[in-house]
Amino acid sequence: MKIIAILGRKKTGKTTIMETLIREFSKQFTILAIKHISKSYFEVDKIGRDSWKFAHAGANVILPISENKLALIVESKIIFEGINDLIKRIYTFLGKNLDLVLIEGYSELVKEQKDVIKIITVKEINELEYWLKVLEEPLLAIVCKNSELIEKVRNRCADKLILSLDNHYKLVEYLKEIIKAPF
Repeated sequence: MKIIAILGRKKTGKTTIMETLIREFSKQFTILAIKHISKSYFEVDKIGRDSWKFAHAGANVILPISENKLALIVESKIIFEGINDLIKRIYTFLGKNLDLVLIEGYSELVKEQKDVIKIITVKEINELEYWLKVLEEPLLAIVCKNSELIEKVRNRCADKLILSLDNHYKLVEYLKEIIKAPF
């Protein structure tokens, strides 16, 4: 199983990259997609829908199920010991093997993990400097929100794959070989 984290500040293209990777790799792999939501409260369902009503009525666990989708909503404080513990719990819950874990966010959990491949997204050079200070390798790629930033990033990180967000599809080809290789 490979674990890949897409890290960056808000509005830098993380979700665009996640969607592309999921769309491409779900054709051949079982994927767990983890999305860190920084707000302590969020709604999975729209206001006024039944699952929303159940939660607001006081249900602790809600399991909305349709023909094509199942969502587990647990109203509780969730505590886990790092990203590997979280993946293990989900693994156990699902009862099936995962080939690929894609994480959007959770930088505090993954930044020092040597078994997590990291891709960062930046829109300013100071964001790159921050990530280079706090992240442990492997840092695989840097995706720049705008193409004007690419030269500055290349001068700082010549040994990494550097792309503009417009060309993020090239990341898929690069990752195909890495995902196949043992880690």
